[in-house]
Amino acid sequence: WPEPAALALGVAAGFAVGAFNGFVITKWHVPDFIATLGTFSAVRGIALLITDGLPVPDFKKAEEGRTIPESVNTLGSGNVIGDIPWIAVVALACVLVGGFILARTTLGRAAYAIGGNTEAARVSGIKVERSKVWIYIISGVFAAIAGFMLTGRQGSANALMGEGMELQSIA
Repeated sequence: WPEPAALALGVAAGFAVGAFNGFVITKWHVPDFIATLGTFSAVRGIALLITDGLPVPDFKKAEEGRTIPESVNTLGSGNVIGDIPWIAVVALACVLVGGFILARTTLGRAAYAIGGNTEAARVSGIKVERSKVWIYIISGVFAAIAGFMLTGRQGSANALMGEGMELQSIA
């Protein structure tokens, strides 16, 4: 696939996983921790199936059709101006977007309220279920971006990357 389409598909996958998590948590009333951990295991299994359990090496070492896009390598290990790494620029952009959402939007205020006391947020008129779904979608998109950065930094994609970090990210 062309690089822009492949990257868009990766972000769309993050969006879809976040939406699925939000749906399972809000509609099926599965506890957040359990739903996220279960989805994590399922997505890792799907990634193993897609890659046949093999790592995908960087562009220069790869066999035809199994490559990491050059832009992902650049974002993960390249520099912008002098010694400023692209990964730091992307992280700063994500922090600024996240900070803006939390500080300046209705969804951000709802996130704080829901995190403080879900029932009080519901009683005060916040649409808790809708807000939770959007919070999980945004988290899924940010996780997809983080996955691009990790892949570029490592110069390889592997379905087992980041093993053991699931509990840190969920908590």
